[in-house]
Amino acid sequence: MPESTQIEPDACAMTADRLAESLRDRRLVLGDSQQHVAERCGMPRSRVSAVESSIARTRIGTVLGIARQLRVSLSLLPSSGCGTRPRAGITSITVLGRAIRATRRQLGWHQADLAKRCGLNRTQISRIETGVVNPRTDSVLRITNAMGLDLEIDDDERAFLLEDVLAELSGPGR
Repeated sequence: MPESTQIEPDACAMTADRLAESLRDRRLVLGDSQQHVAERCGMPRSRVSAVESSIARTRIGTVLGIARQLRVSLSLLPSSGCGTRPRAGITSITVLGRAIRATRRQLGWHQADLAKRCGLNRTQISRIETGVVNPRTDSVLRITNAMGLDLEIDDDERAFLLEDVLAELSGPGR
């Protein structure tokens, strides 16, 4: 089993702040108000405001929902010196879980190894990987940091092409 590594709380906080700032910047570039984004997401404006100011304790599903409305996705990008593959186009909790599992396996780690490195328990890792839970963003950041990955906003709209085609095919009158 790999040695336990200490996760830097500041690293998670900086990543959370960067994600929040990226979402806010994207919203402003699109000329959207918090109210408009909230209405499209089906949530109160105060939740959009909370995500933009303090994303760490927000559920990742909320972050993904707002990102989807802003036509951005999340990407897992290797930190410097990490030999893992980037995982782009993360638009749902299920896709995020699959990306975490694939990266963990690529690293040759078991769930227990990852749990020890990020300070969560193995059951939590399993539930996140299978998309059974909607974890807090800070938990996801602890996992990604332990694996040597940065969670970033990706404004490449190709992640939404399939969603657009399916929506068009199942549109009104079909």
